[in-house]
Amino acid sequence: MNLVIGSNGLLGQTLSAALKKEQSIFLTRTSLINWDGPSVSNSQAQFFKNYGKKISKIFVAVGETNSNVSSTRLLSSNFLLPKNLLELGKDYGFRVITFGTIHEESAIDSPYVLSKKEYRNYLNQSDPESFLHFQLHTLYSSGHAHRHSFIGQIIESLKLNVIFNMSSGKQLREFHNVNRDVESIIDIIFEEKHTSSFHPLSHGNIFKLSDVAQSIFTSFTKPELLKMQSIVDPINEIYDLNFFANFPINQSIENSIIEELIDTIKWNLP
Repeated sequence: MNLVIGSNGLLGQTLSAALKKEQSIFLTRTSLINWDGPSVSNSQAQFFKNYGKKISKIFVAVGETNSNVSSTRLLSSNFLLPKNLLELGKDYGFRVITFGTIHEESAIDSPYVLSKKEYRNYLNQSDPESFLHFQLHTLYSSGHAHRHSFIGQIIESLKLNVIFNMSSGKQLREFHNVNRDVESIIDIIFEEKHTSSFHPLSHGNIFKLSDVAQSIFTSFTKPELLKMQSIVDPINEIYDLNFFANFPINQSIENSIIEELIDTIKWNLP
């Protein structure tokens, strides 16, 4: 049996749809009362007393991606919650499947990425048979964008017809359709044998943020809203293509990523 935690989020909803034919329990974020404390809570212990021996895989699709929230909240969601599940797995034998960021391996030091790096460091000291950890690039879907994300902020600028301030945009990113990533994730998870417990997903289509922003604002005939170089470039960022050479290409892309991002924005606009 599978347990999907965070089944109402972008990644969780897509995973839940992919696992609908599998025997699974789906829990939303609001169901996780005190599951992200410094140690296993009574409610968590009771849940696994009832279901722990029936569960073989736990998909932890819940987390906090907004660097503007408190460091306590980031660590609770992105480190303590999955850590507690790994501890419980020692007694019940299930495998914990988590979803981090490719930036765990980069110089980026935002509060969000630092919380993910702390969990990655914990995994390095854990039994590799107890977990699978997917390191993801920037996700998007046909209809959802977090307001605090790069695409989410562009959507707000276009909705309100206000200036979008950004740096030089020399930062490099891969954008990944959540549906394609989930297909890859499911394929890897249900392999009979895993050669590694860490799985970065990459397709090799790398963009400067400036190119993405210019394409989008031009597409909506609002280039005047884009004000580049109005924010100082962050020091610890990805500016060198060599960073991406560290990760094998394990996905192929047929559609235009920029066009799919534009479709996402269209869906979110009135």
